[in-house]
Amino acid sequence: MAKNYVEDGNVLTLIAPAGGVQSGVPAVIGDLVVVPLVDA
Repeated sequence: MAKNYVEDGNVLTLIAPAGGVQSGVPAVIGDLVVVPLVDA
């Protein structure tokens, strides 16, 4: 859960890239720029 939760939004479940991702740090997955809610 994000620390600055405001309201429900759309959430996508994606497979993390090989190097992993950090919560809150933007990442590019395919053609999408995403902000992960949890570390992976």
